[in-house]
Amino acid sequence: LDRLAADVAAIEADAPMRLDGELMRADGAAVNWREFHAGTDQLLVKTIGGVVLLDRDRFISGAMGS
Repeated sequence: LDRLAADVAAIEADAPMRLDGELMRADGAAVNWREFHAGTDQLLVKTIGGVVLLDRDRFISGAMGS
């Protein structure tokens, strides 16, 4: 995921427009790619049921809850 976010950032640097999007897990939980790329410890994760602040490692591992 880190490589993917870095690649999207590199593409955006040369693009004539801002690239918007999210990194989505198989269960539908998603996080903004820029927020993920920033490397913060906590991510705002969106699901069909709402939003939750989640540790970065828990998002990557597929866990939910704070």
